[in-house]
Amino acid sequence: MKKDVKIVAVLFNNDNKILLEKHKDEFRLPSSSINDNERIEDAFKRFLLSDTGLTVEMLSVISAYNFDEINQVSIAFALTTLIKHKPIMELPSRYSWYSKNEIKVLKIQFPYREIIARAYFKHE
Repeated sequence: MKKDVKIVAVLFNNDNKILLEKHKDEFRLPSSSINDNERIEDAFKRFLLSDTGLTVEMLSVISAYNFDEINQVSIAFALTTLIKHKPIMELPSRYSWYSKNEIKVLKIQFPYREIIARAYFKHE
């Protein structure tokens, strides 16, 4: 059986804040699935542009997870917004930028808190 490949974006802005999506009473990182025959870089750029209006630059792989019980592989990447490009739309209300201190007190879904910690470690 073919595994679903999910991509998870740790998106930094110029103030070193991370973009989070509010889902019910918790927060998570923006994520999507890769389309058939799509490169990882293209998948990130496609889904972030369509969901947030932001154009991004790829930085580095943070982690990869294999969830056998749900037949899924997740790949987390650190990205940064391209400041020279204006967003094509206003950021949807479910998304907001959060500082490292703000993230410490938020209720973050598993495994996103670990991914965020690794991203800050690699980014600083």
